[in-house]
Amino acid sequence: MASKFAPVGSGVWEEFRFLLDHPRRCFTLLFPGKATWWLFWILFLLNGIDLLFFVVLDLHDPIITSLPPGYRVLDGLFQAASTRTAGFAVVNLAALHPAIQVSYLVMMYISVFPIAISVRRTNVYEEKSLGLYGGEEDEGEDKSYLAAHLRRQLSFDL
Repeated sequence: MASKFAPVGSGVWEEFRFLLDHPRRCFTLLFPGKATWWLFWILFLLNGIDLLFFVVLDLHDPIITSLPPGYRVLDGLFQAASTRTAGFAVVNLAALHPAIQVSYLVMMYISVFPIAISVRRTNVYEEKSLGLYGGEEDEGEDKSYLAAHLRRQLSFDL
């Protein structure tokens, strides 16, 4: 976006274009467009599920119903986002419905998977300069990279 405001052909424009064309050469957590949209939609889906559970499962809980409806949704969004990142809470988590607690536990466990998969999947540069090496894959396997990565990660965790 910033390249549109720089004069075409200038040094700044060329730097922006290089950054957009080769994002992983400059920053480890800067991904190509397709991977960025994939991450956005995965996080949108995970936060939406947590928000839905937060609002729906505690419809008759006095802790949640004491909040005004607008703040209830806002608090649910904050709780959904902070569960996987910082661990902050807007209400006492012990007072929430047990299904929400299980949902937060699962979301904390899988929080790093979308980013880890994107980091490994977009490591396409020469000599694997980022130091993230994939295991040797069988030539005959028709499984997708995502399925193989999840299988290896879950077998390691179990």
